[in-house]
Amino acid sequence: MLDKSFHQLPGDEQNDFRTTCANAGIAPGAFVVSFTNELPGDNDAQAFERTVIVRFGPIERAYNGGDGTHWTVDFKKDLSANIFG
Repeated sequence: MLDKSFHQLPGDEQNDFRTTCANAGIAPGAFVVSFTNELPGDNDAQAFERTVIVRFGPIERAYNGGDGTHWTVDFKKDLSANIFG
């Protein structure tokens, strides 16, 4: 399981992230965003589970970025709650 970079996320997720940052008055480049894909369990299902990692200095949060999940909504909640300082 290799980490992938922000620029490998789907374009709509990248745009949502950038918009969320702009609305909070924080430059998107202040964050380091990566993600991993993995196949869950040993069953025949080929659905990937994606975990999106957002780092801001020493603070790191993991978000469920699985199929159909809008991790940027949870990221926005964390920004509103001042999780990232």
